[in-house]
Amino acid sequence: MNTRVLLVTADDRSGAMEAAALCADAGWPCVVTSWGGERSSDPDGAVEVVDLRSRHVAPHVAAERALETLRWPATRRAHKMDSTLRGNWATELAALASGRRVLLVPAYPSAGRTCEQGVVRVNGVPVADSEFGADLRSSSASSRPAEILGGDELADLNALAAWLGGGSTIAVADASTDAEVEQLVRMAAGVPDVLLAGPALVAGSLAHAMRTSVTPVRAPILHPGAVVVVCGSRHPASRAQALAVEGLPGVTIVWPTIASDNDAEVVALELAVRAHDLVAATGATTVVLLGGDTADAFIGERGVRLRGSLDTGVACGEMSVDGRSVTIVTKPGGFGHDLTVRNLLLPVLPK
Repeated sequence: MNTRVLLVTADDRSGAMEAAALCADAGWPCVVTSWGGERSSDPDGAVEVVDLRSRHVAPHVAAERALETLRWPATRRAHKMDSTLRGNWATELAALASGRRVLLVPAYPSAGRTCEQGVVRVNGVPVADSEFGADLRSSSASSRPAEILGGDELADLNALAAWLGGGSTIAVADASTDAEVEQLVRMAAGVPDVLLAGPALVAGSLAHAMRTSVTPVRAPILHPGAVVVVCGSRHPASRAQALAVEGLPGVTIVWPTIASDNDAEVVALELAVRAHDLVAATGATTVVLLGGDTADAFIGERGVRLRGSLDTGVACGEMSVDGRSVTIVTKPGGFGHDLTVRNLLLPVLPK
């Protein structure tokens, strides 16, 4: 396996796709792979984002998977964690640190996630008090990452500069704009032994900082043709987005038929089987996957080559489905507004 310029670990598929799309936006050939899947799907990809499939596993399993990736050759590493502090991110970071110092920038302001005075907020609400704090499968234990990790809380670039010069092994940095996130990452990128972690914007900012030349990047576009939208996410935002395109010409919506209080993985797999059948039956050129479990079940162990971002959190790539190339669009469950998907699809649908 070739040495990757950048290897990013993530804990679910839509998050991995989101991070990879931002790296592709920076001009890097990028591929998303998965734990237990085929890693050689694109040996020329300079950037690899691997989904550890660890959001809902036991903490020790998440740690083992993260630790194993340290054996995979890479010039630089980063960790993409959930922007609402769900999952095993603290355990994964402890495994990935392996002697490195860790800088956590837990903000993605353009997606409504900020970190102010050490507290992560979603649209102004401390994350543990938001709807994500009540997630039945993986709730946010605290709104203050330093309570879980320990280490320093950094208020600005001056504080980061001091920490980089010598401080604790772990730091959590405030940021309330995307530009602030990018500045923090750019400064830390100059220190090779610092492991950067945070939402997808952190990985994308690191990919930009690692560019040695400016390469024009064409924004990805969707191709005209039939579209299958798969909505397995329970989040009201994703359900509203799917409803907004229901009935449009050329669009087929796939909803769960198993009650949502059943095992989430069983629901997602049943949904994926029906979605694959519909893609074959309709000859769909594009599949839109709403939610991390939905994306994981549909994509499975296949690799995805990323084209880039279509919107905040919305990734666009391509993979082989039944021997033909299909465009894959993924979006985390809680991202976007009611018309996010509709606005993306309308230009390529039959009039």
